Amino acid sequence: MWDPATDQVTQFPTGHPNIVTMCAAAHGDDTFIATGGWDAEVRIWEPLTGELRHTLSGHTGFVFALCVPIFGTRPLFATAGQDHTVRIWNPDVGTCLLVIPVHHLAQGITAAGARILIGLGKGMVCLELNPDLLAR
Repeated sequence: MWDPATDQVTQFPTGHPNIVTMCAAAHGDDTFIATGGWDAEVRIWEPLTGELRHTLSGHTGFVFALCVPIFGTRPLFATAGQDHTVRIWNPDVGTCLLVIPVHHLAQGITAAGARILIGLGKGMVCLELNPDLLAR
């Protein structure tokens, strides 16, 4: 973890056995850091302590991208993987809320509110997430 006040690394969480390909952070009511990597898993970390909150499985290949779409004050997070899926996760309990199959490799993902933009090997897709996801 990085302390911007001192410009120093304060902790270096371990857990992924291979290369970490992506990292995303959320702040506000629920602060967390999410990492994804070559092990096809996503990990949710407590940023102040470096403690591992959840290890999430579901992707069957590398996790290429992460982003944090926001519903009101509640962050969810989305992952894009080598397995041609985008997954929407609840970081509070560590569950997958939605699996979105895509026809081309999802190489990047970003969020603007409840909308996610997925960069594919051939083209892009923009999706607006349904607020009913919050009920899950």
